[in-house]
Amino acid sequence: MPLTWTLKHWLQSKRGLIITTDRPLIHLKELQEKIKHRTGNKISLSILHNLLEKQPKTLDYRILQSICDTFQCQLKDFCAVKPSSPPAEDGNGVPIQHLLQPCAIAGNECLRSFIARVQVAAIDQAVSVTDNLNQAARLLGANRATLYCARQRLERYQDAAKNHTPSTVKAIPLPPSIFTIREKEDLKSFTRRIQRAAIQETFTLEGNHTRSALRLGYERQSFIELRNRLQL
Repeated sequence: MPLTWTLKHWLQSKRGLIITTDRPLIHLKELQEKIKHRTGNKISLSILHNLLEKQPKTLDYRILQSICDTFQCQLKDFCAVKPSSPPAEDGNGVPIQHLLQPCAIAGNECLRSFIARVQVAAIDQAVSVTDNLNQAARLLGANRATLYCARQRLERYQDAAKNHTPSTVKAIPLPPSIFTIREKEDLKSFTRRIQRAAIQETFTLEGNHTRSALRLGYERQSFIELRNRLQL
């Protein structure tokens, strides 16, 4: 199930937490001492850093209890678990996960490039199961020209990416289960659903509009407008 983790943002906005790039260790030690003073429990600096800077892979209830006791909050204030997108019923739908491995926005990839890659994977899979582009277009609720243009767009992104130095920015993983075009879902609706998931996951990881926009290759205002259009 998708996990939304906003501990650092919540503590900064609601409890006045300060963690700056020029004095991160000092501020972490202050946080460590605050938790120890109020609960008697000492949490290692490495664990605190990981909890603030990235989504945890596992949740230790004893550590979470110490944080909640220290700041008089509840887990739901900074952690939400939502059900994964349901798989296509009775085997219906067009899965494209196998064409997108790994199912993630690559470190050197912007949102537009990622969505183009997703669209072409959808087109290729639709062509594979229907045997020709015209039938694939009908399956995806699009026209042949739209599918052709999407393929051409991906080729341009791929050619441009070959000339780029590999990025050190971390990839943004997305749940593989969302990459199935549902029964009666057209290519446009599928694309919007993937865009929403990609933006939401990026916002969760980055914590604010400015960093999220930068990570996905947008200006801040354009990014906010896109989020609003997608009704996130």
